[in-house]
Amino acid sequence: MNDANIQKYQQDLVEYLKKANCLKTPLVEEAFMKVPRHLFLPDEPLDKVYSDVAIVRKRGEEGRWTSSSSMPAIMAIMLEQLDLKPGQRVLEIGTGTGFNAALIASIVGPNGKVVTVDIQPDLIEHARKCLDVAGYDWVQTVVGDGGYGYPDGAPYDRIILTVSSDLITPSWREQLAPGGILVLPFAAMGMGSQLSVAFEKQGEELVSVNSKPCGFMPLQGAFAVTLPVQTQLGPDPRLFLLSEPGKELPVVADTIFTWLSEESQDWATGITVTRYELEWSLANWIVLHESQAKQQRGLAATLVAKGDLADQNLIPSLAGTGGEWKAMYSAVLIDQDGMAAMMRPPGQVAPLMDIMHPDDNTPFELYVRNFGAGTKAGQCLLEYIQNWDQAGKPTSLNWKIRAIPAETEYHSTDGEFLVNKPWTKLIISYQ
Repeated sequence: MNDANIQKYQQDLVEYLKKANCLKTPLVEEAFMKVPRHLFLPDEPLDKVYSDVAIVRKRGEEGRWTSSSSMPAIMAIMLEQLDLKPGQRVLEIGTGTGFNAALIASIVGPNGKVVTVDIQPDLIEHARKCLDVAGYDWVQTVVGDGGYGYPDGAPYDRIILTVSSDLITPSWREQLAPGGILVLPFAAMGMGSQLSVAFEKQGEELVSVNSKPCGFMPLQGAFAVTLPVQTQLGPDPRLFLLSEPGKELPVVADTIFTWLSEESQDWATGITVTRYELEWSLANWIVLHESQAKQQRGLAATLVAKGDLADQNLIPSLAGTGGEWKAMYSAVLIDQDGMAAMMRPPGQVAPLMDIMHPDDNTPFELYVRNFGAGTKAGQCLLEYIQNWDQAGKPTSLNWKIRAIPAETEYHSTDGEFLVNKPWTKLIISYQ
């Protein structure tokens, strides 16, 4: 394959990203044209390498991805959030193939400094070879736990994570220079969706500048993301409930399984939603408000029917994914005497979407299905949905997040939500 053909592949990808409004700045566009992605994915076909897909590089237990080359669209978005300038010092956490480090290096140039850290030695070995071949031998590759950053190269003008985290470690704050930017795939509310948040360091605070939707594999090591608790429902392990660690189910799993087979009530909300609004707006609204309730009104969780069970109408149909992640999902609220689930209109089945390109955004009326003898959970879920609609369907993409040291005394005001994290207090408000 000659250089002209490679450049055509690169140009086609760049044009796609520009049309998708993911690529806007000349520096990032130039980087995508300068760094050949196929050098970092030598075993993959060129048409796949230069398309907007994430490419798995390594799997762990049960076939779970532990490393991938991210979709070029989200790479472009996050690099623009990072607002790189020539000569800057940059720390990347989550090396993967090394392609993203090469994009960063092509922007900051050899007068800058790029350090990329990964906890998996074989990934660093691969990335080192690829970076050398691509002409970025001056990029420093380090095997280590990214939760600790890399103090030997600090301070950094920019820090970027290509793995998700539900907290901000002390090292990232300490190693970021004043006025610097941290870009982090942030699972701020644990069970809520991830946001790629660009934080600017202002004194002792990290203040969000903007947020974009994203989805990344979790950080590993000493600061690993706390994964949801998976509770099997019934005899088939593919039917289960995902709930937040540290919070007990109000009832035993057998009770929930029984509820699913018993008579239920369906309530129309009269509110039309899209899948996008569910994921990036309503879900985080419910989790955030439930976290601030003086008395917990129910346990927010996710009901899952995995694999072929997704086709068997075992759970209320709200959203589905296809391919190797085939599953049907519903968001639920559970109380001692009942459970409420969000769903599409009765008889309507959610399409099984490609997780890489969930492009079905067809509006539908949201329903609530109430299980069990009690209606408290159902009424509460209905109230959350109605309050969200009356507030104008505010999205978590418009959150303003201030991250302050945990020891700082702070009392939230009206419209603010105070979320306590290890080492950090988050002050979240809707802009």
